[in-house]
Amino acid sequence: MDEGTHLLSGLIIALFFGLGDFNSYFVLWAVLGSILPDVIGEPFYQLARFKKGKKIKIIYDQDVSDSIKDLGKSYYSYPYYFCHSLFPIVFFSVFNLPLIFILSWFFHIILDVFSHSKNTGGMMLLWPFIKTRIGSKQDWWNWKIFKGKNVLYFNLVSWSLFLLVYLIIFLIQKT
Repeated sequence: MDEGTHLLSGLIIALFFGLGDFNSYFVLWAVLGSILPDVIGEPFYQLARFKKGKKIKIIYDQDVSDSIKDLGKSYYSYPYYFCHSLFPIVFFSVFNLPLIFILSWFFHIILDVFSHSKNTGGMMLLWPFIKTRIGSKQDWWNWKIFKGKNVLYFNLVSWSLFLLVYLIIFLIQKT
């Protein structure tokens, strides 16, 4: 999914699991866990596209799916693959990071499993040891309602929803 949707999912996770202990740090950890896999991985993906002579994409279309196939063996894709495997979750658990951060990171991966095609951008949960991709039948950016839309549009809508939900929570807590 796009960054805005992952950001919104982090807030929803914070709301759901933070009942009774909902504070700024809790929300911050939840939101960080939900967006960091892409914040770390996406720049490397775009860099790999650039190195192969392709333009940075802000429109979701077939070229995105095709370039994921092309970049699959590039070492630029390693940060993305690592962040979208289960190993960071084990690492975070060992180093005692907040459970809400770990849960949000895990939920990010689960969202991507259901929104990335196993044929192109599917998740390799045990990468680098097992490189079998799992995912849905079709990438979310190829769904009819999204095809050809600008990535900024989705992020703008999602970030607006995030701010609206956060504002509502803030107002409820003040009363």
